[in-house]
Amino acid sequence: MAENELLDVASGKRWGETRNDLRAGMDPDAIAVRAVDELNRGIRRSLVNAQRKGDTLQSLVLAADLGRETMRAAIGRFTDPTLARIVVGAFLKLPGCRDRGTLVDSVTTLIIDRVCDAIVGHAGDSIRYQDAAERQTLRFVLTSKLMSFRRELHSLISNSTAGLPVRLVLRPRATQASKKLRLRIVLEQSLLPGPGSPDHAERRH
Repeated sequence: MAENELLDVASGKRWGETRNDLRAGMDPDAIAVRAVDELNRGIRRSLVNAQRKGDTLQSLVLAADLGRETMRAAIGRFTDPTLARIVVGAFLKLPGCRDRGTLVDSVTTLIIDRVCDAIVGHAGDSIRYQDAAERQTLRFVLTSKLMSFRRELHSLISNSTAGLPVRLVLRPRATQASKKLRLRIVLEQSLLPGPGSPDHAERRH
């Protein structure tokens, strides 16, 4: 398993804080903000790590036309092969993606859709988001936040497919207040009855 799998919400290092927020039953808006932040940093880290080896999404796309072995080797040099496979798959299989602009648009949309599905899918393992209505609300809010991030994500993919460098961003430390809030929510959630219990049913009605 690579260091930072794009869609590995269940165990990937990239999504550690998002998993913590889901487990704590944080509100959808807080989870969405965290997820966009971790997606942004993870995409940048993957592209920067590739740059350090002399690779960009541009070199990846060029390799895709040079045969299966060359393509596999290029994918393997990316810290996150999932990102590389999404780009190569779009380039080789989606209509119009030989055009760089169309490729960037398609890859941006694919990343947003698949990340949203992965997060909402994993959310069902938490107490709060076992409820279908809660997951639907999370999906709505998460989609909105991801679409707000679309322009920046589009720029990152565009720069790398043009062979231009991408920069990392500094990560702010979690404040003591945010840590206390998460702990309080975890404690409150642990005291609530589960979705299958009579008490839970009474609270829903």
